[in-house]
Amino acid sequence: MDNVTLLEKLLINNSKIEAIMAVDENSATEEDLLLGKTAWVGGRKIIGISRLGIDTSDATATASDIQPGKTAYVNGVKITGTSTAVYTEDANAKASDIKKYKTAYVNGVKLIGTLEPGIETMDATALASDILYGKTAYARNIKLTGTLTIPTINYDAGVLTIE
Repeated sequence: MDNVTLLEKLLINNSKIEAIMAVDENSATEEDLLLGKTAWVGGRKIIGISRLGIDTSDATATASDIQPGKTAYVNGVKITGTSTAVYTEDANAKASDIKKYKTAYVNGVKLIGTLEPGIETMDATALASDILYGKTAYARNIKLTGTLTIPTINYDAGVLTIE
């Protein structure tokens, strides 16, 4: 085995990590080698125990991007998540469906409600046929347009007519 004066390349998950640093011949230890990797040093095989060595300098997450209690490394620093985001991919409400000034998350977007408070009409029993023709009312939270017509009664010169 030739004398090694530089640690040149390691393969980690098929990605090259290059390091140029002077090392002493046969100086690597288990702590210097990534977890589970093997190498021959000074005529003996060693198995790495280090969990370090992954380049995180291009990571862009911040604590607020990560769920609370979860951790990640960014620029070599371990950060703990503080995100308050709620994952709501299956939600479909619009601001007009949420009471005014109340907030809700829909598909990761915070919405501020615009729905004006009104009267709950779920217990109303009217039908369109109970409401005067052309007039509107709400029953069971549905807007109804009346179909009821009232007959006109006329009495003219002793003759009664109902229309």
